[in-house]
Amino acid sequence: MDTDKLLFINWPKVTMGSNTFIEVPIILKYDNLNMIEIIKEAGFGYTTQIPIFDAEGTYLATAKGSSLITTEESAIGDLTLDHTGDITTCTLDGKMLFEITRSDGDEFLIKADLFTPEGYSIKYISDETPELFDKQGSEVRLGGILKDESVIEGCDVGFWLTQNGTCRFGVNEE
Repeated sequence: MDTDKLLFINWPKVTMGSNTFIEVPIILKYDNLNMIEIIKEAGFGYTTQIPIFDAEGTYLATAKGSSLITTEESAIGDLTLDHTGDITTCTLDGKMLFEITRSDGDEFLIKADLFTPEGYSIKYISDETPELFDKQGSEVRLGGILKDESVIEGCDVGFWLTQNGTCRFGVNEE
């Protein structure tokens, strides 16, 4: 089915940067907002869910699998979700917000440069860990140990970033 380009029968193995997430429902969380998550579609399988904000923090849409569920504010910019071959790309005014590349079976690779409700930018396109930038483009340094080439498995949250620059990984929510 062409509309199910991001539907996986089994729990997908997700790679972002150099880190791999297995059976982790929330890949990336910012404060109390799930930025990239894996959800179960009733009777179908698993897919991604990603909220879309602009640089001002306006909530524009949610990318749910191969669909874009827009808000009234989505008319503010040119928001598109494109499927070409094994790649799904979401752009806002020509800027890539995320790219999901489907691999063999239930595996895929995500690159993301998402905005938060406060207008911060979370970039997770490199080979290491996510980066957090304020509205002026200055990096908010993440404290603690940085994970590179890790497998994070069987927890609630893969990477949990906060506005003040903390970063936790492999977190079980209580």
